[in-house]
Amino acid sequence: MADEQDPDNGPGQRAAGAPAKRRPGRPVDPAARERRTAAILAAAARCFARDGFWKASMGDICREAGTSPGNLYQYFESKDDIVLAMAETERQSVLALLRTWRDAADLPATLEAHVAEAFRTADSGQREQARLGVEVLAEAGRNPRIAAAFRRLDVDLTAALAEAIRHAQAVGTVDAAVPPESTAIALLGLYDGLVGRLVVEASGPDEAEPGQALIAAARYALSALLPRPSGTADI
Repeated sequence: MADEQDPDNGPGQRAAGAPAKRRPGRPVDPAARERRTAAILAAAARCFARDGFWKASMGDICREAGTSPGNLYQYFESKDDIVLAMAETERQSVLALLRTWRDAADLPATLEAHVAEAFRTADSGQREQARLGVEVLAEAGRNPRIAAAFRRLDVDLTAALAEAIRHAQAVGTVDAAVPPESTAIALLGLYDGLVGRLVVEASGPDEAEPGQALIAAARYALSALLPRPSGTADI
């Protein structure tokens, strides 16, 4: 996956994977570096979603980000490193979300609201994110480094979601017979599947139509995976 000889490198530019070099004594502004890193990751995400990992080059990412190869390599040595940074950003973002679910008063209703918001309009931006997600999963199947990073991500997300399910059982919004870990894995698989469906669903006259169908399917699945205790009415 790494561009060992990126054709977009100009004279004197090192190939991807070579160590990043910083000028001695050059001051570093952490806030500016963080902003630039985020901008590069966003540009790479657009390239990967549009062209795929294998077709998108480091040169493409440079042009999308409006930077030079030399500057890009100050931040990331290869496309692998960009994807690994994306995985870490995703891990932090999703874990923060799951922590808010951990103490939710009504976990099933919270999950249903999240899915409804995520797929409500099924616009072009959401489809781009969905394509990126599919590309990441496909690359994890080919690249051991990416696969290892996403296995760690999956372990963390499964544990956090299982903890939220146990809390929901303790407060009486999810049936006590539900196995937390297995259900967490099923819920994560459900979400990945919905993302995949968003990529392949054809848009109807109403662009929101595919999203609404996915929301209805998710509600049906959530009611089966997270049943309320017997005798408890849906909220």
